[in-house]
Amino acid sequence: TPPTPTLMAETSPTALVSATSTLAVDATRVLTVMATTIPMTTTLTTTNSISTELVLVPTDPSAGPSNAGANAAVATTATDPISGTNVTAGAVLDARFLERVTATAINQASALFYPADNLLDAAYDVDIYRLSVQSTTETGAPIDLQTDLYLPRVSATTQFPVLAYAPGTTGLGDGCAPSQEIVLGRAWGSYYTHMLSYAGQGFIGVLPDGMSYDDPKRPHEYFVAELEAHTLLDATRGAFNFLATAPTEVGARPLDALFFAGYSNGGHTAFAAKDFAATYAPELPLRGVISHGATTNVETLMRESPVFTPYLIYSYQFFYGSTVVRPEQVFAQNWLPTFAQDVNTKCVDEIFVYYSNDPTVMYTPAFRNALENGELGAQMTLFQTVLDANYAGIFGGFDIPVVFFQGTADATVTPLAQQQFAQDLCAKTEPVTYVALPTVRHVDTRQRSFVATLDWMRNIVDGGAPENNCDELTP
Repeated sequence: TPPTPTLMAETSPTALVSATSTLAVDATRVLTVMATTIPMTTTLTTTNSISTELVLVPTDPSAGPSNAGANAAVATTATDPISGTNVTAGAVLDARFLERVTATAINQASALFYPADNLLDAAYDVDIYRLSVQSTTETGAPIDLQTDLYLPRVSATTQFPVLAYAPGTTGLGDGCAPSQEIVLGRAWGSYYTHMLSYAGQGFIGVLPDGMSYDDPKRPHEYFVAELEAHTLLDATRGAFNFLATAPTEVGARPLDALFFAGYSNGGHTAFAAKDFAATYAPELPLRGVISHGATTNVETLMRESPVFTPYLIYSYQFFYGSTVVRPEQVFAQNWLPTFAQDVNTKCVDEIFVYYSNDPTVMYTPAFRNALENGELGAQMTLFQTVLDANYAGIFGGFDIPVVFFQGTADATVTPLAQQQFAQDLCAKTEPVTYVALPTVRHVDTRQRSFVATLDWMRNIVDGGAPENNCDELTP
């Protein structure tokens, strides 16, 4: 079970209060943290049924008989400790059809995203549905997740493996949700095209927005492993639940073969979901985890890519409290006057021109020295504890195969850092495949490993054993 720092609990609906929370790091080290709580109000209707707003595509007369019960619905019901209401994590609250994308259109979009050696013709048209799925916050309160579901279009009931994908950093504010990328015409990762390409190859795609993007009282749970895990696990549950009761017009059904994957920060989410899967959602048929330049060690990220640290510190101050970390402990004075406004309004395509990747520009000398010399634990003990507890991937699921696709020219998540993480998993006897992509940059990792990613998943679906090259990584 992952060590879960107790997040701030909602104890007052109207005022800021102080509360004592327990921060558990492992079985032998427990710290008590005074956390300043911020009130949250989230009201959701709990139901297992799909909303009447579900819009279905026209009936296909060639569709085969319904197989809606082939995969049992999955969810976990608990009680919200604040309101006393039942919370069914993974329940589908609403679903609506968004669009059908033809294989020809997928091919045209893919040609702009993938290099020629990773360009494949789509085998299926794809239907996209938008689900509203219930999840739980750090207090156990209900919260709504927006999740897009990419389904291969088939005329008869057909089972496909499932790929639940966690996007990389897009920003903290509501306007920076991954689903807004195509709406706003921004360049945050081309997640729409990316997921269409997998669905076009015969995978059911699950692409959740992060938690809290539609709640102005809460930031996105950036690098908070427990909540990231809830997001991906419950979004996946929602997909299984939707497909378990979908009418015959929706022919795609899930195989008992689920893969988690993530790019950059999304890799942290995917590995956090692996850590928590056995205890939070043991019914999900997880068969593998895929890293596309995953960022799993938060301390390493601050050292190697300071441009992301403002998002991180704002998130951790909110979720863990000002006693754990404050902006003035970390950042040079010039970043402080508009700090909150900046992190809540600037999406990822803006931070690279606004902030700096130079630690001497971003950090105070004291913080920079502590970070670079491995002395954070001595100077900011609680913060170090939180960082250690959010090192995703090393706390569970060690029987799940993992594959790393890592560019050798990646300056955001360096090969050295990624190999160290892979070695950490190898030390826990986890099956690890490490694939170095020569001269590939961070932003090109997914594009240059598309075919290899498909091959790795299909090998497992077909009953094959993935390559384990831990012996090549051990120093």
